[in-house]
Amino acid sequence: MSKCHNTRPDPFMTPLLYVWRHTCATHLVQNNANLRHVQDLLGHGSLATTERYLRLTIADLKEAHARFHPREQQND
Repeated sequence: MSKCHNTRPDPFMTPLLYVWRHTCATHLVQNNANLRHVQDLLGHGSLATTERYLRLTIADLKEAHARFHPREQQND
C-alpha cells in the first residue's frame, strides 16, 4: 500500500496562489480586458468578488479619468 499524501494545502504555497490570481486579474484589467471575462476566468459567481482581486493604482484612476471624463475630452 502506498502512503497517502497530505491533502491540506501547503501554508507557504497558498498565499503565492492568491498573489498570482491578484496579479493576473490586475494585468488583464490594466490591459483593457472585460471585467466579466476576468470574472469567468477566475470562476467567481459574483462580480463583487472579482472586484476585490483588482489592485488599481492612483495612476490607473487618473488615466481612466483623463480618458473618459467629459471635461477632459478635446474639442477638435
